[in-house]
Amino acid sequence: MKTPPERIDGVLVRLRRATPEDAAALFLATASPEVMKYMDWAAQASDSETRSHLEGAAQRWADDTE
Repeated sequence: MKTPPERIDGVLVRLRRATPEDAAALFLATASPEVMKYMDWAAQASDSETRSHLEGAAQRWADDTE
């Protein structure tokens, strides 16, 4: 399987995988109904719950199961 890039840079956007260090900012962003209308998952109840989710996603990424 081909490994995806760590970061994709465009003219107007830079994309990268979220990390557990992004938990507080991601939690704040998901408080916005405008943001959440584009998401296919429910907002977490706290930034620690968001961190836990991101830690799990990082582990699944490392295990090649996500």
